[in-house]
Amino acid sequence: MATTFIKKREDFATGKIAYEVVDTNCNTTSSNDLTGAIESLGCILYEVDNTGNASTAAHLKVYDSTDPADDGSANPEIVLRVQAGVKRQFIGMNLAGAPATPDITHLSLRCVTEAGVAGTTSPGSAVTARILIKDMS
Repeated sequence: MATTFIKKREDFATGKIAYEVVDTNCNTTSSNDLTGAIESLGCILYEVDNTGNASTAAHLKVYDSTDPADDGSANPEIVLRVQAGVKRQFIGMNLAGAPATPDITHLSLRCVTEAGVAGTTSPGSAVTARILIKDMS
């Protein structure tokens, strides 16, 4: 079972909200609708820690969905590959493409060993996914 938590951070000067989503055991079972519906999400930073898997790459799959299928049939918005035994950061990747026109309203994620859309095999050891998100509305 994934341990997921969300920290909500509000910028009182602008009224914008930012979230930090952390899943300390990201696996083939999706962590669903981590932010709830807001106007639009713009992801700013991903960090994927795959140091617990010395010989297996991890693929973080990020969905604009309240409950993506865990059988690998749902199309993710983004797939991030992290090679075995390392921690990687990915900066400036907006789920919707152009920051000026974000259209993502939900955030769900899962992590598997297979690349591409499909995949149902969890990494052998825990993978931690950390995502910083800004309200782009």
